[in-house]
Amino acid sequence: MSEAEEKEVNETPLSEGEKATVPEQPSDKADAPEQGNPALIRFQDEIEIYPEKRLLDFDRGDVKAYEGKGLGGSDLLIMVCDKSIVPRRELLASYDNLDSPHLVKHVAHGKVYWPSEKREVYIFAYQNKFGQRLLPAGSPETMYLKPSFVSQKLVPSLINLIEALDTSKIVHGNISLSTLFAEQDVSDVLESGSFLITPCLAAPAFYAQDPLYLTIEKCFCTPLGEGEGTQADDLYAMGVTIACALRKDNPLKGKSRKEVARYKMEYGSYHSIVGEGRLSGPLLELVRGLLMDDPAQRWTLEDVQTWRDGQRVNIKHSQYKRHKAKRPMEFAGEKYLRPELLISAMSDDVSESVRVLENDQLGQWVDRALADKTIKMRVEKAEEALAGAGYGEAAHVRVGFILAALSETMPLHFKSLKLMPQAIGTLMAHQAAKSQPLDAYEELVKGLLPKFWMEHSSLPEADSTAIVQKLRSAQAALKQKGIGYGAERAIYTLCYDAPCLSPAFEKYYITHPEDYLLALDDLCLKNKAPSKVIDRHVAAFLSVRDRQAVDNYMIDLNSNDPQKHGLAILRVLTTLQRRTNVGALEGVTAWFVDNVAQTLTEVYASRERRLEIEEKLEKAKHKGAMEDIAKLLDSPYDLEKDVKGFKAAHHDYLRTEAEIKILENIFKKKIPTGMGRGREVAAMVSSIIGAGIIMMTIVSRFAGISIF
Repeated sequence: MSEAEEKEVNETPLSEGEKATVPEQPSDKADAPEQGNPALIRFQDEIEIYPEKRLLDFDRGDVKAYEGKGLGGSDLLIMVCDKSIVPRRELLASYDNLDSPHLVKHVAHGKVYWPSEKREVYIFAYQNKFGQRLLPAGSPETMYLKPSFVSQKLVPSLINLIEALDTSKIVHGNISLSTLFAEQDVSDVLESGSFLITPCLAAPAFYAQDPLYLTIEKCFCTPLGEGEGTQADDLYAMGVTIACALRKDNPLKGKSRKEVARYKMEYGSYHSIVGEGRLSGPLLELVRGLLMDDPAQRWTLEDVQTWRDGQRVNIKHSQYKRHKAKRPMEFAGEKYLRPELLISAMSDDVSESVRVLENDQLGQWVDRALADKTIKMRVEKAEEALAGAGYGEAAHVRVGFILAALSETMPLHFKSLKLMPQAIGTLMAHQAAKSQPLDAYEELVKGLLPKFWMEHSSLPEADSTAIVQKLRSAQAALKQKGIGYGAERAIYTLCYDAPCLSPAFEKYYITHPEDYLLALDDLCLKNKAPSKVIDRHVAAFLSVRDRQAVDNYMIDLNSNDPQKHGLAILRVLTTLQRRTNVGALEGVTAWFVDNVAQTLTEVYASRERRLEIEEKLEKAKHKGAMEDIAKLLDSPYDLEKDVKGFKAAHHDYLRTEAEIKILENIFKKKIPTGMGRGREVAAMVSSIIGAGIIMMTIVSRFAGISIF
């Protein structure tokens, strides 16, 4: 990528869609507990949280409630989110636009340091106008109120609540007698019918909801597997709330979630909840309409409004019918007449399910006992779809397809998973936060079972183009194994509100790119920087949240070349700091200079240039500006100048070396000629001297003179 293109990417302002993902409160380092008072936590200098003062009536599973104070000493309800339970932050704007006397106002939200946990948590702060709980904790879900009060006071208030939620298209997911409160005393509610209901944003819809208030299909789901839900689910819960307010006994008291689901399936929701009690008049019509188990026949908000206006609601017809076989199907020692109950049992024992499929026991039961052409046709289509499912020959996959074909109103079943497709991302995030394996979810998303389920289910959750698109994106992510892809990217694609779940940042609650930079800076200042500052989770999280900051450098982030990888880290951090306007990151710059910069300076051939860069890096390392470091280490002009200088020096070296070789060759040729002539002269001189000595000896002998 050229310098001009990179500059254009880095300086591109956030779009309106991207701006919507930026938190409303300024992202800052987690507030430390007030010195000298560990029982007090300050949030944004405006809210006081008291971690030792619990509000147990508002707890929802792992989401805990605490007392708080706002400006002017106003009482606040503080909901603290566990990292494994993804809150519904995307609904904040819609919730703030709600206008209902039954919903408390949202005051603030964001991350805060929690001393007892020694980590950051995410909180929601609401006005605390709650008084007494309508149903005391531990009480059975019954109130035995007068029908006149319920029809004239309670029901109109519940309808008003549903209408308010409808204006913002919010599914509350936690409507029940246990979540209704008076502003003062219960007597006030019994007089006026006005109540407050607990807020719903700190956890997914239906999380920790009593199964009594869940539809049959939601009861059969594993916890957190219920999906986003629809208004029909809130209307069903409203019907249960009305029935519980009227009845004296609870027929489902003490039953487990699975037992409640089976009881409702066997006897129907209306009979299971109302029991032997009798409703009469308009309330009978309303409750029966709201508790219809067929989603197509269940009353809508428009039907409820029609009933409120005193008009008759038209009877709804549905092609769906609840099947009951002529003879039971024996499975794992028990007998089943209803396909839905058989589905639940088969999903709990895959090995036995494989056996009844292989010996065609199930096929014969479908043909002869159920004798339903629609189910038989779906089973045949399931067998056909298996050929292109992308799972191979795994027997458990065949079980999943056949179970999806047996009923059009049951959740998706795969291995031990029982869920709505919309809940796949939420459950994957939960598993990752708990460091649990994701193999089953990966296998599910890669194949065609979710698509087959949505094509043959009559549930409202099946009619969702949004989840289809998300699943396609997740499938594409799972096909690639490099950093920024795989299961990690699938999580953030399917569950956009999930925080960054990197183990390296487990003490931080990271919801936006600026949170990541601040967390990394904090670790670097503490000399606890992770070995990989951009690991698989971080790369996937950043890519989904801000593609322009990461995707251009993803190839180099996956490179084994230290210089390419280090340069990619530099570019990602620089781009993020520029786009988020997060301010100085002194810890990050110091860490980068000490741990990565040397690898990048080695690319320069000039020793003088390397020394110059190293001196400037030492000056820039504590200023907190990655841009300054990028100018030194990621300058195409300086690198080109260094390359040209190296080429020129190399050319001079080669030319000099060639000249030396020429001179050496000449010298080698001249040395043998000189030595030869020297030898000739020496021979001649020695011959002359020898001849002279001989002549002198002869003369002396003849003359009789001795010369020695």
